[in-house]
Amino acid sequence: MRICRLSDRPDAVPLVARWHHAAFGALNPSRTLAQRVKWLEDSLQGSDLPLTLLACTADGVPAGCASLTAGTLTHAHLTPWLGLVYVRPESRLAGIGSALALRAAAECSRSGHARLHLFTPRHEPLYRKLGWATFDRAEVNAVPVAVMEKCVRWT
Repeated sequence: MRICRLSDRPDAVPLVARWHHAAFGALNPSRTLAQRVKWLEDSLQGSDLPLTLLACTADGVPAGCASLTAGTLTHAHLTPWLGLVYVRPESRLAGIGSALALRAAAECSRSGHARLHLFTPRHEPLYRKLGWATFDRAEVNAVPVAVMEKCVRWT
């Protein structure tokens, strides 16, 4: 498996947008598929946030993604955020989600941030194993989520 920036594989934007829309559409139902495509296309031009990572199999087939963003749907005063972590069903349980989260934390640290945040409706135990700590609980469009953070840089 190889993890690269989505800007290295712009051909994967439509696929990643479909993954985001299918997996996370209920958390932000007002965002259309076309808006997701545009957001990803716009993010290819920047050098900072947002940044989307793409995990690919050895033969180059996209297997998962994760994004770093400045803000999110909850706790607007905190930044940055890990979100939109998705692994295609046939690639799950192979450590791809964990690898994406760890690479995102490394990217965050390289950018000078000390902490990284996320919220998750289902994967709190996985993130806890990766060193994240739950500091709050919230609801996003009536979906209960754990709000977590990870120290990514010690100063």
